[in-house]
Amino acid sequence: MRRGLDPHKGAQGRAAVLALDLISDFTFPDGVTVRRALASRANAITALLKRARRTGVPVIYCNDNPGMWTGANGSKATVSAPATAILQQAAQGIGVPIAIERGETAAPERLRIFAPTIDGNIARKHSEYYEGVSPRIAWSAVKGAKSFAVIMEDPDAKPITPFVHWLAWNIPADHRHLAEGLQEQPRLLDPLGTLQGRTSRGSVGYFGPRPPVGDPPHRYHFQVFALDTMLDVPFGAERDELLAAMQGHVLAAGELVGTYQQTIPPLK
Repeated sequence: MRRGLDPHKGAQGRAAVLALDLISDFTFPDGVTVRRALASRANAITALLKRARRTGVPVIYCNDNPGMWTGANGSKATVSAPATAILQQAAQGIGVPIAIERGETAAPERLRIFAPTIDGNIARKHSEYYEGVSPRIAWSAVKGAKSFAVIMEDPDAKPITPFVHWLAWNIPADHRHLAEGLQEQPRLLDPLGTLQGRTSRGSVGYFGPRPPVGDPPHRYHFQVFALDTMLDVPFGAERDELLAAMQGHVLAAGELVGTYQQTIPPLK
């Protein structure tokens, strides 16, 4: 990749970032060592991908998961472009309630959610106008839980209402928090086994608040669900697919609401 991430080099000399996800199972010999080595570089990789996006450098993701590329009969699978995903989300999601208010997530118990950088207002480092890093969030224990799922939505967005900013599931039951600055990739190394889905933007992983400049404050609902099972949902799935799989398995649910407003045009 060209030093400086300069996207203005012309068609033949333009830089790009190639992100490869080639390991899906760490049970092989020395797998733990490999996983730790990769985890130690997670922050640097995340920073590189965010820098590329800010400067307009293309990011190309490649994954070796067979189900992503070929069907059961060996035929090539169709992968939706981000624009298609946005149109699909818009067609299905306009005017519907946020996840915690829908029948699929009905739960007998409530859980508490904590976030040190969300105290009414969301810290600007979590906005796409700035660093765009995901916040650290934690939640209370739930007896009998086998996994947790996180959904972040903005019900004040237009024309897609609510706008899905984050989907994460199969968070292990003994791991009751997500660290700040998670990688924007389908499968996470920490917590191991956690999968991420597609936002209304069409990207995978956390996409921070980015309301139009001058809009009144938008509300962002960080919703956490305790489930009695691990979900058989492929990474990159959309909200409605995730909610359908969650139905009948939600033991407890809770939310933390933070607001964000951008009053001045960003520098970038």
